[in-house]
Amino acid sequence: MEPVFCFEVVLLGNSNVGKSSLLSCYVNGINPKQIQHTAGVEFLVKTIAEPCGNIRLKIWDTAGLERYKHIVQSLYTNHDGALLVYDIHDRKSYNDVLNWAKELNDWTQKPRKVIALVGNKADLSANRVVSTEEAEKYAERNGLIFWETSATTDLNVSKCFLEVAIAIRNAKTLLKHNRSSWYL
Repeated sequence: MEPVFCFEVVLLGNSNVGKSSLLSCYVNGINPKQIQHTAGVEFLVKTIAEPCGNIRLKIWDTAGLERYKHIVQSLYTNHDGALLVYDIHDRKSYNDVLNWAKELNDWTQKPRKVIALVGNKADLSANRVVSTEEAEKYAERNGLIFWETSATTDLNVSKCFLEVAIAIRNAKTLLKHNRSSWYL
């Protein structure tokens, strides 16, 4: 019987950056035209078939409103990873996820969690305010996974979640065998 790995991942970012759309696209294969705003926290589950064993991801979708931040803080310590989602057309959403990245290091216990920086709405190239290069450099300097995605066109959505899931599995395998590297 193949091993089954179970991991929990949280989506963080401001309201209207597309967290719920990314989750719906990934888990259900659809992007509804009208998404209800997330109230507090919701989750969906997806199982990924991999040669080394199936990975079951429980993905938490969080409300991007400041009033829910305490809920997210209390939940995050029990998660294996995070996707920090921003809208490539919204500088404030990018700056805010950079603050999330800094705060995650304060909230989490060692070992370090796997974190991805995700620029969403990449199908709309007009009026972009956050360049790919800027975000990519930040991610590289801070040891984050980086992807640009679009829930509307399904651009890189599965690839992003898969890389995060595999990085978590690899990190946990290394920890199990007392290795010092945490990522890949």
